[in-house]
Amino acid sequence: MHEIYSYGGGYSGLYSLIRVLGSVIEPYGYFAYRDVFSVRNRSIHERVTHAYDAPSWLRFLRLFTPHYLDQGRHPYHHIHDQVMARQNSRIVEVSDLDVGTCAVISAPIGLFREIQRHYLTFRDHVWRSGALGFIPELDGQLAREWLDARTGHKIVHYTLLGTEWLPKAYRDMLDALSEPYADHRTVDGHLRHVHRRGSERLPGRCGRGQRRVLSGLERVEYP
Repeated sequence: MHEIYSYGGGYSGLYSLIRVLGSVIEPYGYFAYRDVFSVRNRSIHERVTHAYDAPSWLRFLRLFTPHYLDQGRHPYHHIHDQVMARQNSRIVEVSDLDVGTCAVISAPIGLFREIQRHYLTFRDHVWRSGALGFIPELDGQLAREWLDARTGHKIVHYTLLGTEWLPKAYRDMLDALSEPYADHRTVDGHLRHVHRRGSERLPGRCGRGQRRVLSGLERVEYP
C-alpha cells in the first residue's frame, strides 16, 4: 500500500487497487496489508539528528534527498520538516554536501527512514547488477554466515567480476583480505583499510569525518 501510494499515483492508485482486488482474489481469499496508523511508534515528524561520514551515504544523501523532497509524494511540507545539514560547523544545502566531510543532519525521523530504506534498496540493486565488479551473496545460506549477528558482523561471500575501476592499492588490499571458497571468495565484513586525509579530525560524533574508509565488501566506497 505504501509503495502504491508513493509511486502509483497517490490516492487514485489506491482506489484503482481496491477496485480490482475482487477480480484477483480467490474465492474465500484474503487481502492483507499493514495499517501504518496502528503502529505505536514515534511521529514521523519528530526531529532527530544523525551523523553521516561514509562517502557512499553522503553521495546518496546529496543526490536522493533533494529529488525526493521535490518530486516524491511525502508529508514533509511544513516549516518544522526542513532538513538542516552542517559540515565543519557550517550550514550547507543537502545538494551541496561534500562527500569527504562528515555531515550532521537534523530532519524528521520519517524522512531518515525513507532515505535509509531507499539507500539499502539501491545498494542491493547495484550489488546484484555486478556494476561494481563483484556480486555479493545477498540471499540463501551463504548470506547468513554471521560471526556476531547482534553487531552485524559476518563473513561476506562474493564473486569477483572485475575491479579495474578501483585504484591498484584497493585491488591489492581486496586480494589480501579475501580467501578462496569453492568457486568464489569470502572476506570479513569488518576488516577496514583507512587512509588519513589532510584536514584535522572533527570533534564528537564526527570524529571520523575526515577519513576515507574501504571496508571489505560490506562498506565498499567509490574512490
